[in-house]
Amino acid sequence: MIYYTVAIPLFILSFLSILNKKLTKNSDYIGGFFVLILTIMATVRYKTGTDFDSYTSIYNDINSLFDGLAGREYLEFGFRCFTAFLKTFSDSPTLFFGAMGALTLGLLYFGLKKIEGINIYIALLLYFMIFYISYTFNAMRQAVAMSIFIYSLSYIFEGKFKQVFLLAILASSFHTTGILIIISYFITRSKVNLTYYFIFGTLVSFILYRLSFFTVLSDLFFKSRFHRFLEIHSGGLLAIQLLIRSVISFFFVFVSLYIIKTDVFKKLTTMYLLGYFIYIIFYDSAMLATRFNMFFRVLEIVMFSMILYQSRYLFNRVIVFILISFLAVNILSKDINNPDNEYHSILNYDK
Repeated sequence: MIYYTVAIPLFILSFLSILNKKLTKNSDYIGGFFVLILTIMATVRYKTGTDFDSYTSIYNDINSLFDGLAGREYLEFGFRCFTAFLKTFSDSPTLFFGAMGALTLGLLYFGLKKIEGINIYIALLLYFMIFYISYTFNAMRQAVAMSIFIYSLSYIFEGKFKQVFLLAILASSFHTTGILIIISYFITRSKVNLTYYFIFGTLVSFILYRLSFFTVLSDLFFKSRFHRFLEIHSGGLLAIQLLIRSVISFFFVFVSLYIIKTDVFKKLTTMYLLGYFIYIIFYDSAMLATRFNMFFRVLEIVMFSMILYQSRYLFNRVIVFILISFLAVNILSKDINNPDNEYHSILNYDK
C-alpha cells in the first residue's frame, strides 16, 4: 500500500538519525523530497478520504473570481477567495486538491525549517502518521490553519506580534480555529509556573466542563446555535483518549522542567496545555473537542522531534521513539483501515 512506501523510509531515516545525529545533515533536502511526494499524493488522489466528495462539491459550487465571489457563503472568506482564484484556471477538482495539499505541506515544511533544534525526519514522520490522512486528505481547511500555526511558531518565540497577528488572520480566514494562534501568542507572553499551570488548569477545566460553562455562555451570545451544534455532534470521547492526552501533557511538563529547560520548549508546552484544557472543557462534544485539541496537538511533531534531537542519552531517545511510534502507528493503522481512506489515483482509477 502506498502509505507504507512513505512511512517505512521515513521511519528508517528517523531511527537512524536518533542513533547518529550527523545523519540529519541533509535532512532539509531529503525532507523536501518527501514533502513533494506527499503533495503529489494529495493532488492525484481520487475518491480517497471521507471528505473527498464534500470538498469536490464545494469546489464545484464556488464561482470563479471572474464570475463574482459566490457560492458556499457560510464558509470562511479566505478559503472561498482561494478557491475562486483556482476556478479561474480550471474547473477540475484535481487542481483544488493539489493546491490545498501544496499550501498545507509547504507551510508546514518551511515552518519546521525555521525552528532550531528539531529533527525534520521525525517531525514529518509524525505528521504523516497522525495528521496527513485525517487532515491533509479530509479536514483540509483546518489542515491549512494548523500549518500556518506551525509557520507562526518562530514569530511567537521571538515575540513578533505583527507577523503573528497577520498569520492568525490568514489562518482564521481558512478555518475559524486559526484565531487560536493569537491566543497562543498571549499565553506564551505570560510568566507562568508550569507545574501550577498544569495542575490548576486541569482542575478548573474539569469544573468548567461539569458546569457546562462555555455552552451556557455561548448560548447567551449565539442564541442556542452553539448548544444545537453540541447536540448534533455529541457523543463524548473515550476515557482512554483523555487518559492518553493527560499522560502526554504531564510528560511534556516533566521534560520542560527537567530535561529540555529552554524558553522555546516551555512556550511550546504552555500552548500545548491550552489545547489540553480546551479538550477537557468540551469533552462531551467529541467533534468540537477533537477539532480544538488537534489544532494544538500538531505541536507534538515539533515537541517530540525536539526531544529526540536534543536529549543527551541514546537510551532515552530510543525509548521515547519506540513509545511515540507505537501511538502513531496505532493512529495510522486506524486511518488506513477506514475504507474511505483507501488510496486511489486519477491515473488508474476505474471511473
